[in-house]
Amino acid sequence: MNSTTRDRHAGFALIESIAVLALAALVFVTLLIATDLVSRNSQATARRADIIETLMTGLGAARRDLQGARYIRVGSQAEDPVLFSGSSKAVAIAVADDNTGLGHGESLVLIEARYEEGRGFLVRSSARLLPGTRGFGAVEFTNQAVLVQGPWKYQFSYADPEAGAERWRSAWTATTRMPAAIRLEVMDASGGRVVPPLTVQVAIDSGGCSEATRVDCAPEEPKAEGEQQTPPDPENPGDRNGQ
Repeated sequence: MNSTTRDRHAGFALIESIAVLALAALVFVTLLIATDLVSRNSQATARRADIIETLMTGLGAARRDLQGARYIRVGSQAEDPVLFSGSSKAVAIAVADDNTGLGHGESLVLIEARYEEGRGFLVRSSARLLPGTRGFGAVEFTNQAVLVQGPWKYQFSYADPEAGAERWRSAWTATTRMPAAIRLEVMDASGGRVVPPLTVQVAIDSGGCSEATRVDCAPEEPKAEGEQQTPPDPENPGDRNGQ
């Protein structure tokens, strides 16, 4: 083998070595990129899990309040309004206890959406149900607590069993009855749901007048012995549970 042939083989060997090194470098870079992507996906999954856990904890607190909503009229007549107010941004209800440990008994709870610097806050506050209360306009809510916060929007809606196909309403305007259910949605900036909506059936556990307004309620006249009791009218929520 002459020197020219040896030089040619040496050149090919050098080119092959460079190609192998380049391929190895490419594989190494690909592995680095893949590892980084897996790490980022893992971190993103962990962050989303933390976000969902935080959201579900806050929504769980809202659920407990909404499940405790009570049917309370501000007077003794069936046409008197009920202590309930609902809009797309807030809901106000009467409850047996505001769960603050203050022993207020019958109370009012407000859950509302607030927004500041691109962040949404779901805030809960409460107030004692005072004698003569006939609505929420003059109520001074205290004991504020943030249930949920983040770059989200919150929307309430209300199920009306008398509305036919248009069951869910963005505001509750019926003053003498309560909705069948309350739904709370948490949405991102594009309007997509962050988590499944919280839907709470309104389980009315009492009726008539509240303790704070009971002075306005005329006591029921005792029935004469043997007189048949009139069953409650299912179309009239004021008569629910024989109230």
